Amino acid sequence: MSTKQNRKDNEINSRITENTIKINTVDNDVKKLKKDYDSHILRHILDDLQKERFAGADKPLYTYQEIADRHNTSAATVTRIASEHGLQRRGNKTS
Repeated sequence: MSTKQNRKDNEINSRITENTIKINTVDNDVKKLKKDYDSHILRHILDDLQKERFAGADKPLYTYQEIADRHNTSAATVTRIASEHGLQRRGNKTS
Protein backbone atom coordinates (compact mmCIF):
# COMPACT_ATOMS: atom_id res chain seq x y z
CA MET A 1 0.00 0.00 0.00
CA SER A 2 1.23 3.47 -0.77
CA THR A 3 1.98 6.14 1.79
CA LYS A 4 -0.79 8.26 0.29
CA GLN A 5 -3.30 5.45 0.80
CA ASN A 6 -2.08 4.91 4.38
CA ARG A 7 -2.62 8.58 5.19
CA LYS A 8 -6.08 8.43 3.68
CA ASP A 9 -6.94 5.30 5.70
CA ASN A 10 -5.61 6.90 8.88
CA GLU A 11 -7.67 10.02 8.25
CA ILE A 12 -10.79 7.92 7.69
CA ASN A 13 -10.14 5.91 10.86
CA SER A 14 -9.57 9.12 12.80
CA ARG A 15 -12.88 10.54 11.58
CA ILE A 16 -14.67 7.30 12.43
CA THR A 17 -13.24 7.42 15.95
CA GLU A 18 -14.24 11.08 16.38
CA ASN A 19 -17.75 10.40 15.11
CA THR A 20 -18.11 7.36 17.36
CA ILE A 21 -17.16 9.50 20.37
CA LYS A 22 -19.66 12.18 19.32
CA ILE A 23 -22.41 9.58 18.84
CA ASN A 24 -21.72 8.08 22.28
CA THR A 25 -21.82 11.55 23.85
CA VAL A 26 -25.14 12.37 22.18
CA ASP A 27 -26.52 8.97 23.17
CA ASN A 28 -25.58 9.58 26.81
CA ASP A 29 -27.14 13.06 26.66
CA VAL A 30 -30.38 11.60 25.28
CA LYS A 31 -30.48 8.98 28.03
CA LYS A 32 -29.99 11.67 30.69
CA LEU A 33 -32.70 13.87 29.15
CA LYS A 34 -35.11 10.92 29.02
CA LYS A 35 -34.42 10.13 32.67
CA ASP A 36 -34.95 13.79 33.62
CA TYR A 37 -38.17 13.92 31.57
CA ASP A 38 -39.48 10.72 33.13
CA SER A 39 -38.88 12.01 36.66
CA HIS A 40 -40.51 15.32 35.69
CA ILE A 41 -43.61 13.57 34.36
CA LEU A 42 -43.70 11.31 37.43
CA ARG A 43 -43.79 14.42 39.64
CA HIS A 44 -46.72 15.83 37.65
CA ILE A 45 -48.62 12.53 37.81
CA LEU A 46 -48.10 12.35 41.57
CA ASP A 47 -49.30 15.96 41.93
CA ASP A 48 -52.41 15.24 39.85
CA LEU A 49 -53.17 12.11 41.90
CA GLN A 50 -53.20 14.21 45.07
CA LYS A 51 -55.42 17.04 43.79
CA GLU A 52 -58.95 17.15 45.17
CA ARG A 53 -62.03 18.76 43.64
CA PHE A 54 -61.97 21.24 46.49
CA ALA A 55 -60.20 21.35 49.84
CA GLY A 56 -61.33 18.53 52.11
CA ALA A 57 -63.59 17.01 49.47
CA ASP A 58 -61.83 13.65 49.54
CA LYS A 59 -62.84 13.33 45.86
CA PRO A 60 -60.12 13.35 43.21
CA LEU A 61 -59.98 16.17 40.70
CA TYR A 62 -58.91 13.85 37.87
CA THR A 63 -59.62 10.25 36.95
CA TYR A 64 -56.70 7.95 36.18
CA GLN A 65 -57.60 8.18 32.50
CA GLU A 66 -57.66 11.99 32.58
CA ILE A 67 -54.23 12.03 34.22
CA ALA A 68 -52.95 9.55 31.63
CA ASP A 69 -54.29 11.70 28.79
CA ARG A 70 -52.74 14.85 30.28
CA HIS A 71 -49.29 13.24 30.44
CA ASN A 72 -49.39 11.07 27.32
CA THR A 73 -49.21 7.77 29.16
CA SER A 74 -51.60 4.91 29.90
CA ALA A 75 -54.12 4.61 32.71
CA ALA A 76 -52.33 1.40 33.74
CA THR A 77 -49.12 3.38 34.25
CA VAL A 78 -50.98 5.93 36.38
CA THR A 79 -52.52 3.08 38.40
CA ARG A 80 -49.08 1.51 38.92
CA ILE A 81 -47.58 4.83 40.03
CA ALA A 82 -50.48 5.44 42.41
CA SER A 83 -50.05 1.99 43.91
CA GLU A 84 -46.26 2.33 44.26
CA HIS A 85 -46.66 5.64 46.10
CA GLY A 86 -49.61 4.68 48.30
CA LEU A 87 -52.03 6.91 46.42
CA GLN A 88 -54.44 4.27 45.11
CA ARG A 89 -58.02 5.37 45.38
CA ARG A 90 -59.64 2.08 46.19
CA GLY A 91 -58.15 -0.03 48.92
CA ASN A 92 -58.83 -3.67 49.59
CA LYS A 93 -62.07 -3.68 51.55
CA THR A 94 -62.20 -6.08 54.45
CA SER A 95 -65.39 -7.02 56.23
